Amino acid sequence: MIRNFASRVTQTTPRFALLSAAILAAPAACTVDSQDPQDLESGDTASAVTTDPTSRIKVGDFNGDGRSDILYTNGSEWLVSFGATSPLTHSAFSAALASDMVIGDFNGDRRSDVLVGTGSEWMVSLGANTNWQHFAFSSTRAADLLAGDYNGDGKTDVLAGTGSEWMVSLGANTNWQHFAFSATTSAVLQAADFNGDRKADVFATTGSEWRVSLGANTNWQHFANSATMVDQLKLGDFNGDGRADVFYASGSAWFISYGGNTDWVMVATTTAR
Repeated sequence: MIRNFASRVTQTTPRFALLSAAILAAPAACTVDSQDPQDLESGDTASAVTTDPTSRIKVGDFNGDGRSDILYTNGSEWLVSFGATSPLTHSAFSAALASDMVIGDFNGDRRSDVLVGTGSEWMVSLGANTNWQHFAFSSTRAADLLAGDYNGDGKTDVLAGTGSEWMVSLGANTNWQHFAFSATTSAVLQAADFNGDRKADVFATTGSEWRVSLGANTNWQHFANSATMVDQLKLGDFNGDGRADVFYASGSAWFISYGGNTDWVMVATTTAR
């Protein structure tokens, strides 16, 4: 729980020096790695076999039309459904699974990219269809990062929840900055813009409700009553109104709660399992 959250936000903290050296040491302007994406994965292909289709999915705007798309991973290739309603089409050959990835627009071209943490560095596939590029040195893996544009500059940042505070690397290529005090770790959070101010908000579930910290620096606000947990949900702007929606997959059916506070609407069925 966040307590007196907004009043405790600062721009820097002395503890930053203890974290920055171990996390990041290089800017994003690096040489392009020549290897193909499928040669760089750390994911276990066997783990692609799952009864939960949502665990194979990431959300992003991969064609730059302002609407969120679905990136589906099966352990050998990436497939995209534009707007979450078109048929799945091939994007790239890669063994990287959704659990290996952070999705964001790291170069500011309004198309989503894929960031993978290998345990020693961050690698990016621009548009989810280019060869991997070295982005920054970091031991932090994708599962411990929460992507969002927390300063509103049009480029994706990454947030790490340490268990006592939230730290942000702007553009995923700066040293960590102290952002706010919170015991909630990034592994149980998602980020999206629910109020349309072009800055990322932080979304969490409790088992009985959905709640949001606006800009990742306000007290939690009650958003909706729901027992569906954060690991079963994906966030994105599926209707292009500038505010985040909530996506849920159940078997072959896909559902969306528009704005995260409306009843579920079934938007598509798919044979992907």
